[in-house]
Amino acid sequence: MMPEHEDQDYDFGITIISPEGRIFQVEYARESVKRGATAIGVLYDKGAVLLAERRIHSRLVEPAHTKKLYVIDQHIAVASSGLVADSRVLIDMARVECQNNRIRYGEELPVGMLARAICEVKQTYTQHGGVRPFGAALLIGGIDKGVPALYETDPSGAYRSIFAGGIGRGATKVQTYLEGHWTAGLSKDAAIDLALHAIADQYDEDLTVDNLELAILSTDGGYCEIGGAALGAFLAKLVPAA
Repeated sequence: MMPEHEDQDYDFGITIISPEGRIFQVEYARESVKRGATAIGVLYDKGAVLLAERRIHSRLVEPAHTKKLYVIDQHIAVASSGLVADSRVLIDMARVECQNNRIRYGEELPVGMLARAICEVKQTYTQHGGVRPFGAALLIGGIDKGVPALYETDPSGAYRSIFAGGIGRGATKVQTYLEGHWTAGLSKDAAIDLALHAIADQYDEDLTVDNLELAILSTDGGYCEIGGAALGAFLAKLVPAA
């Protein structure tokens, strides 16, 4: 067995892979995501639903300024979890990528190409000294030439196309719930209900319009945030008033 102090030596070098095949700094970055707010993405027949937990630790904080959903382009939005500052850097980079593509080619950047560009940067930060991995994961939802798309990114730089998924502190329970209940061809309302049930299944507080953010990306209407009374109506169906 390797002495404990030798195993700990691998904690200090981002460029060193341990004998067990681990990069500890990447694993620590994943722990940052696991401690972050829960976010969920669900594809439906004509778009994608993004739902995020808005964690407010003090009544002195303005809820509207605690964002977890971000518009990237007319056809792309992102839900983030993990270190907020790291997420903001990646989101700004994603917006620039989309703008550059419009300027150069006069067309929208495909969602998969954006996920790849973000993860190329993430992966670069796992192999150079003097930097650390991004402690953030993203769910990237969008519309590719009329077809809904959803991608999940990891601090290691890995990404994958998914039908539904979750990131953050409740990701394990959310994933289990979605695997048991997601089906192809969901309607918009059914996808919203599924996302809300998935987060309610692991959430230890009452769900309210103040501690949730909900948005959809549709093939016929683009990006639309759902809040206030509209979100309240979905929550009322989820948890009927006594």
